[in-house]
Amino acid sequence: MDKKQQILEAVKQNPFISQKELAEKTGLSRSAAAGYISTLIKEGILAGKAYIVNEPAGVFCLGGANLDRKLTADAFQMYDSNPVTSSESPGGVARNLCVNLNQLGQRASLMTVTGADAAAEKVIASLPDSGHVVKQLRGESTGTYTVVLDGRHEMLFALADMDIYDAFTPEVLEEEKGRLKHAPVLVADTNLPKQTLCRLAQWKRPEQKLVLIPVSAAKMDRVPDTLSGYDLIVLNRLEAEALTKGGAENLLELGVKEAVITDGLRPVQYVTEEGVEQFPVPASERLVDVTGAGDAFASVLIQALARKQPIREVLPHALHIAKQVVESEESSIRSR
Repeated sequence: MDKKQQILEAVKQNPFISQKELAEKTGLSRSAAAGYISTLIKEGILAGKAYIVNEPAGVFCLGGANLDRKLTADAFQMYDSNPVTSSESPGGVARNLCVNLNQLGQRASLMTVTGADAAAEKVIASLPDSGHVVKQLRGESTGTYTVVLDGRHEMLFALADMDIYDAFTPEVLEEEKGRLKHAPVLVADTNLPKQTLCRLAQWKRPEQKLVLIPVSAAKMDRVPDTLSGYDLIVLNRLEAEALTKGGAENLLELGVKEAVITDGLRPVQYVTEEGVEQFPVPASERLVDVTGAGDAFASVLIQALARKQPIREVLPHALHIAKQVVESEESSIRSR
């Protein structure tokens, strides 16, 4: 075991160990021990005094963490007052992916920006305890997403207040670079500004997997002009059409290695350099609520990357998980 590893093991055993004790334990001079500690902190392996070891997350999800409001109108009439039933819960694509992955048994953490308000507290309280990075900005409002559903629980329209994510700049990303570079999988949604999505692709390590999850066709202008550096993109038909005017194969011309395109009840398209494969969507016995099905589907694919499993092999399972979500009152994956 080299000296650097000896230092790390000693810190794991006793985070409050002094540099003098470290030196004696490893046979180093005190200044040499201090040098190793400094290196470990710069590399993001230690978080500083007490020498807390940053255990790397299996997946880091970067992007939206909102307060979602769901309104259901049995009969909707424009330009009139519509009776609705309502509910409120934490949401946001990156937040949902993080929660789903932990439910699947895959350790995952979230990096996001919120306001310093009551909505943020609700969002933070919903997160699993897994080393999250939440930048709370005073004077800003936490993102909100309000969806109006019809009597069949199909979306009529949605309203998104997401201006706060413009503050998720490359500089915010750089502040946590030490932690992010230890995650084998990074997942970003398109709530992030275009320049931040570009920066991720620029400095991710070759052995890391980078995934892009669009949040809507309206935000496809945030997608980088080249997806070189991205290993997987998971998007729906409208988002794909907003990104490329050609067929599914044209996605690969942007530089991404694999793409998965969903289209409601129509077959899912899996796109690689080998061509396009189609996977049928299993029929649902009862449609309760489609909210969250897409995030559940994507979570299974992301877990596969973390486990070094081929996407092709897990697509049927991902579709099965999405089917379970639409057939339940829950908008996320149920715990195993």
